[in-house]
Amino acid sequence: MKNYPLSVKVQCTSQNPQFHHSGNAIECKGSQYSFSSIQTSSLSESVFAKLLSTSSTLILVGESSSAAQTFHEILNSSCSIGNCTISVANLSKNRSFVDVLNSSRGKRFLKQLPLGRLLKKVRMNNAVASLIVDSCSKQDIISKDLSRLRSVTIASIFHEGNTLTVIDIAGTDKLNSFCKLNDGTSASLINQGLLAGFVFDLVPMDNAKYILHLHQGGDAEEISALLNMFGSYQKAKDLAALSDAGRSSSPSVSETPSYARPTKSSVTPKARHPSFQISKPRVSVSSVKPMKKLTSAKSKFLVDRYSSTVKERESHKALEDMKRQQHATMLELKQEITNLKSASSAILSQLSTARGTITDLQQIHERTVLQHQAELLEATRELESVQHENSNLKSSLLANEKAAQELKSRIQELQRSNEDSLKSVETTTQKLLEYKQMAEDLNANKLKLSEQIEILRRLESSLRDEQKVLSENLHNVQSRSHDNAHSLGEHIKELSSKVKEFEAGKANQLDLQRRMELEIAALKLTAAEDRQTIESLRTHLTRANELETTISQLQKELQESRNLFNTGGISSANPIQSMNAHEDVAKIFGYSDNDLGNLSTTFSPITGFDALSQIDFSNSYKKPLLGVASSPNRVLRQSNIRFNAPPIGKLASSPVRKDGRSIENIENIENQ
Repeated sequence: MKNYPLSVKVQCTSQNPQFHHSGNAIECKGSQYSFSSIQTSSLSESVFAKLLSTSSTLILVGESSSAAQTFHEILNSSCSIGNCTISVANLSKNRSFVDVLNSSRGKRFLKQLPLGRLLKKVRMNNAVASLIVDSCSKQDIISKDLSRLRSVTIASIFHEGNTLTVIDIAGTDKLNSFCKLNDGTSASLINQGLLAGFVFDLVPMDNAKYILHLHQGGDAEEISALLNMFGSYQKAKDLAALSDAGRSSSPSVSETPSYARPTKSSVTPKARHPSFQISKPRVSVSSVKPMKKLTSAKSKFLVDRYSSTVKERESHKALEDMKRQQHATMLELKQEITNLKSASSAILSQLSTARGTITDLQQIHERTVLQHQAELLEATRELESVQHENSNLKSSLLANEKAAQELKSRIQELQRSNEDSLKSVETTTQKLLEYKQMAEDLNANKLKLSEQIEILRRLESSLRDEQKVLSENLHNVQSRSHDNAHSLGEHIKELSSKVKEFEAGKANQLDLQRRMELEIAALKLTAAEDRQTIESLRTHLTRANELETTISQLQKELQESRNLFNTGGISSANPIQSMNAHEDVAKIFGYSDNDLGNLSTTFSPITGFDALSQIDFSNSYKKPLLGVASSPNRVLRQSNIRFNAPPIGKLASSPVRKDGRSIENIENIENQ
């Protein structure tokens, strides 16, 4: 039996303590338990450095969640030392584990090999320590009715060729307060050097040390059970002595009988952990409260003066809120599309990996079959050579028997006449015996070879069965991928229909925006003598210069198109009205007739229109417009010009949103 050093750590932070300790003794429920040393302080960095230098294994035992503080102290000490790497795993139900530091891998089953080969190693820092603490707190789910529901945490800290393994098994076993030895729990480890289950087959148990944690505010039954278990184990040490202590040689307590030990089914949990779901936060847009109206009779003058500015601000805020909502919905749709693309790419990558594994297995199978065939050919060749030798030996044996008979006849005739002939007869008989022994050995070898051939045939049949199973798995994976692709296609169709509905609503919003702009322009026209309108007119003049350059470019294009279509029917539906509109535009923007040219020839079918049905400038546009058009299309829109056919060329620019993107660009982004 193996004995390991034990340390007792007590937390005294409860107003209603379940036990009392004085010196090296603990009193609980009228019973007193003595230990060689009881510690209340935290783990120091010097003690941690000594533990790390000895490549030891720390096993944290105690009541539920009592070892969390010690585990945090170990992580902080490893961060302060520096140049440390760590790997952490959470074992659940004694069957599977999760790599805490590798988020790309999910739950995996345990294997009969060192656990360190399967875990990801990360350089230790404060961020990694906080990540480990958060994951352990999520896994720390304990039930008082069923045992072994809490996961076991195994952390390996590597520093300069040394390894410190920390195993947190506090609260993993349900303890009985009436039993002095709860076999199958941590007490049996101290007696036998093993833990009931599968954990300690995966980690090294060289230089193992135990830390017993007791909390004065814990469960009285659990504390009593722990004290009953470890009270008889008198080889207790303090935390500083653990770093230098080896395996204890003190006499161990007696083993429990075999009928009192738990079975594999008694330590398997029957409850499942609840799954943690992450929900996407909703984006909430704050609504803008409207301004209160002035009701006083004395403020009538102020209401008349500032009503236009108040309405302008309210409409501007409403437009900004609408833009924010539209932008948020667009971002959500784009995020859903990216999630679908990532999911489809993940499925395709899994399918490619499955195909790669299948091809690798097929190659391995072909190699093994070829190897077995080569071995079978060699065995058959050896068998043929042995049979040939056996036939030669039989023929030689018959010849020797004939020679022996002849010699016997000669011996009978020449008795005692020749001693040399007698010696030759004895040698021949010895050779015959040797030949018989060789023949028996050859027969035995023949039987062994036949057995080996039968074993090879069985291996070949088993490999064929494995190949069939792999082909069935491949067919299942392909069918699943096809179903997933079909569901993704349907979801994409639903998203496209939603995008079309959104575009229809967006067109209505643009119409509403245009109406509001016309209303705001009408309100601004009432304050023509105000300084703000004068400033806007100055900005209009500066921006009109830019419009003049665009009009000159359009005139060049029109001149080129006239040269190509000299014989085409160029006419205006109402030339007098177009000339009047031309004069109105010249009055608004300050252009002369020579600068704008003849409108009856400018807006003609040459530029892409089938016919210019009518040109109608409203009387309100003799006053200054709201803003300045940044494109010829906006000039036509604000001037209320209607055409029978859609324009092309530079005049056919699509409606532009406030953020500078057209509807066609948005549709292209959504299709991508």
